[in-house]
Amino acid sequence: MDAVQEFVTVAVTSPWMWLVLLLVCALDALFPPLPSDEVVVGVAAVAASTGAPTLWSVVLVATVGAVIGDNLVYGVGRWVGIDRFAWMRQPRAVAAFTRARGILDRRGAVVILTARFVPIGRVAVNLCAGATKFPRTRFVPLTVAAALGWAVFTVTIGALAGTQFAGQPLLATGIGICCALGLGLVADRLITRRLSGDRGGRRDGDGHDDAAGPGRGARRC
Repeated sequence: MDAVQEFVTVAVTSPWMWLVLLLVCALDALFPPLPSDEVVVGVAAVAASTGAPTLWSVVLVATVGAVIGDNLVYGVGRWVGIDRFAWMRQPRAVAAFTRARGILDRRGAVVILTARFVPIGRVAVNLCAGATKFPRTRFVPLTVAAALGWAVFTVTIGALAGTQFAGQPLLATGIGICCALGLGLVADRLITRRLSGDRGGRRDGDGHDDAAGPGRGARRC
């Protein structure tokens, strides 16, 4: 066990770790199954438990990776739309796109900031933002703020676990990841419910979305 903990510590302090962290955070924005939250929490837990690397460096790299990824997805949305690939046509993805397009124009800032904390939600919102030509001059600053908030949140979870279990990076990582998964599920439910409520509240008496009008959303996304 000591050998494993030493290996984990060495791996986290390796220069290559920064590249891996950057790539995972960037690619997760396009491919949600990549565990960027868990990776960031794990690195932060080891950092807090062993003293290296610094937590702010983890925040910085995670933020940069997330910003790159979110803007890459935005670019994809502008180029190919949101229904070209098979996974985009899956029921859960379609539902996420539908929720996103109904409120993006009138509450774009809130949606982009909160969607960063919901894996599939952020893909849907960023793709829809690109497909509907949401102004890039607004989108980029919002993604920076969202990515920074997400990075601070996930690093804090890992740091708290690492502080409680100093000198035990494996245990700290495991507990931190479990906490991140639990909080992520809660955030997913709360944010999704809030977005669904906002969309439902905009429907008129005939059951149509009064912000978009009948069929307008389909044309825009």
